[in-house]
Amino acid sequence: MESEGEHPRVVLGTMTMGDAYADMRSHDACVLEQAAMVREYWERFPLHRGEATIDTARYYRNEAHVAAVVEKARVSVKWSSKANPWAGNDFTSGAFGGLSERAFESQLTASLRHCPALDTYFLHAPDAETSLEETLAAVDRAHRAGRFRQWGLSNFSLEQCERISDICAARGYAHPAVYQGMYNVFCRQVECIFPWIRQHGMSFWAYNPLLGGLVCTSRPSPSPPRREPTMMQRWFNWLWKCHSSKDTETDTDTETETTRKGRFSNPIYQKLFLRPGLVAACASIPPDQGVRMALLWLRDHSCLRSTDAVVLGASSLAQLQENMDVWQFGAPLSEEEVRRLDMAHAAIPMADRPAYFY
Repeated sequence: MESEGEHPRVVLGTMTMGDAYADMRSHDACVLEQAAMVREYWERFPLHRGEATIDTARYYRNEAHVAAVVEKARVSVKWSSKANPWAGNDFTSGAFGGLSERAFESQLTASLRHCPALDTYFLHAPDAETSLEETLAAVDRAHRAGRFRQWGLSNFSLEQCERISDICAARGYAHPAVYQGMYNVFCRQVECIFPWIRQHGMSFWAYNPLLGGLVCTSRPSPSPPRREPTMMQRWFNWLWKCHSSKDTETDTDTETETTRKGRFSNPIYQKLFLRPGLVAACASIPPDQGVRMALLWLRDHSCLRSTDAVVLGASSLAQLQENMDVWQFGAPLSEEEVRRLDMAHAAIPMADRPAYFY
């Protein structure tokens, strides 16, 4: 069994932290449980406590909440957050400009109000309405001013990343140090970007290690109470509108009812991401082995190195403990298990493989 230091490290993901995912509990109860999750994460890695990192984003609209959770946990962590390209922090509008010089500065200032000593600041996705030159000038100015230690990219294509490298080299800017991308046992498209990452001495943070819950055995209750549409629902509504045909109809009431427990139960998410090929691949995993096999493949058989990380989130303390137990103590997959996973991945049609970039 490898030692703690030989595995890719764990970054605690917080996209599902907040009252919207608290199953009708009070705000105080939500903070208490999530503080226990942060504490659990922090205590799990005594050799790496100085590297304990909380990952959030302006788009999650929960930086203040996560800061309150960390304060309640009484631990010292590194912070990473993300500035996004969506005008007004609204993914659904179809408008960009969030990474203009002025908008980037506004987002960074807001992040720093809640995330002290910001360690890594990401560009969450490309901005279709702002030149890379303008965005990178703003990033470099903030970096030189010491407002964050390093910066990174998320959801950019390889072509865009290479262009960013060229601009940084030509203008003497600090190169991005981290790339955060969707990477898991059945979504391996991002592997094309690893040669570029290694060439520039960067690290990779893998998000969505469990395919948004598709490999998990738990399912939402069939008739949850109605709620107002959440930020995540609006996001997937917009995504579906962009990708669906004109004659496609959706039931907004049903969406509202079934999205309160996150992405997996969202019918918009299902139509967009739960593609037949991915579903078939996940069905090849024994029902009670999905979390174990997905995490251990990423830990031991992916392109990740010890200098990289996996972004692990959870909706409850028990779920976090289960995921962390697998990552820390899970016995390596057998050769037969690895072979089955590779065969299932190879059988996924290209049309059913989600892109790693926006």
